[in-house]
Amino acid sequence: MPLGTRASVRPGSPQGIPLVWRFVDMSFGVFGVVPLLIVLRTVRPLERSFQGHPVVN
Repeated sequence: MPLGTRASVRPGSPQGIPLVWRFVDMSFGVFGVVPLLIVLRTVRPLERSFQGHPVVN
């Protein structure tokens, strides 16, 4: 995220997106991690329960 911020905050950037909207856009990525972590915590026990079992096709 810091690299993207520095690259997009340059004056005269070709995107023409206002600085405020760039931070709003980045906040979706920051807050979007929360549901992903919740799902990861839910899936890990399920994944561990299947370890050692052969996969049947």
